[in-house]
Amino acid sequence: MFKWRLLPINKLLQIKWMQQVFPKLLWLVVPLQYYHARQLPAGFNIDSYLPSAALVVVLVASMVCVAGIIAMLYPRSKYYYDAARSLISSMLGTWAFALALVCLSFGLTQWRDSRPSDVVENFLCLPEPAPYIRAVCDSKWMHPLLIYSVYALTGAVLLTMLIHGCARIKAARNEDFRPLQEPNLFVVAIVVAALMTFFQWLITTGG
Repeated sequence: MFKWRLLPINKLLQIKWMQQVFPKLLWLVVPLQYYHARQLPAGFNIDSYLPSAALVVVLVASMVCVAGIIAMLYPRSKYYYDAARSLISSMLGTWAFALALVCLSFGLTQWRDSRPSDVVENFLCLPEPAPYIRAVCDSKWMHPLLIYSVYALTGAVLLTMLIHGCARIKAARNEDFRPLQEPNLFVVAIVVAALMTFFQWLITTGG
């Protein structure tokens, strides 16, 4: 009954072609991160190719570290490596989808209004937010955390749907695959949103 709350990471890692293709698709986050960082207030300039690539590397390393810490403090698997691997794969996939959605939001509004803006931010905080959400929209940290939480949660749901859809394709499987404890979708989304919020602060502060 509660399986919908879990990211189906076992299907992703067990099917051979998915295990090979999905990591390669993560390279797409480099141009996405470059585009995203350029749209932020006081973000990167147009020549910031190397800083964008470096940012992706640091972000990936941060997710690996955070996943390792969570797996250590909250062991849900018999083996530490399995717990960390499950979290890392889920966080990277969720982040990639969330980043793609953010860039899609900027791209669509730029095409329509000739000025990029965030669709989720416009819906939740502009022009006049609801009373119960005004304090969040006015907060330096909670504002981006709320926005990125929406994107990360949506990204996690889309990732889940994609994995389930691709798993229907008949393909070779890793026979020696050891099933992992699949992570909670909401926990993954919140952690990813928190990291995206922190790195937005770094970009806008250092930009």
